[in-house]
Amino acid sequence: YIENVLGMSGFEKVEPALLYAALARESRPGVGTLSAEAFCTSVRKLLSLDQSDEDGEWDDLEACLLIGYELFDEKNDERISVVDIACGISFLAGGNKSDKLAFGFRLYDADHDGMLSHAEFEQFLRSLILGLFGFSGKVNQKGVAETRHLARICVKEAAQQVVASTG
Repeated sequence: YIENVLGMSGFEKVEPALLYAALARESRPGVGTLSAEAFCTSVRKLLSLDQSDEDGEWDDLEACLLIGYELFDEKNDERISVVDIACGISFLAGGNKSDKLAFGFRLYDADHDGMLSHAEFEQFLRSLILGLFGFSGKVNQKGVAETRHLARICVKEAAQQVVASTG
């Protein structure tokens, strides 16, 4: 499903940095958060898609985007972080996996020292996991709470493994 939607939209031709810039342009000034409408608008503009497309291309992509958005909007306040959603959705963009991971890592490396604090690392993992689940086309409206719960478990276990392996 998602492969068809992405193939029609041209999402895989967009570089992660351009995706981040498009999301940042639509974000709330000075806050760095996005509403669902702003998120979808930024993606539509970036991909140059017409909302009134006759073959339903935008409708299918928007449905997938909104489920992914909902996973990130845990407080249901329509204020998701541009950094979180850009990291989470970047795996759909162009480039190889290593470049996409490095891009997401740089988004969370606040002091640009090439390292993430424990909290930054957990947020990075959370965004990746929610993105993989949310934008895969496999989560439906009913599965949002369960998917968030699974993501929390995955992040906690992964972070513990990293701490244990690094001493």
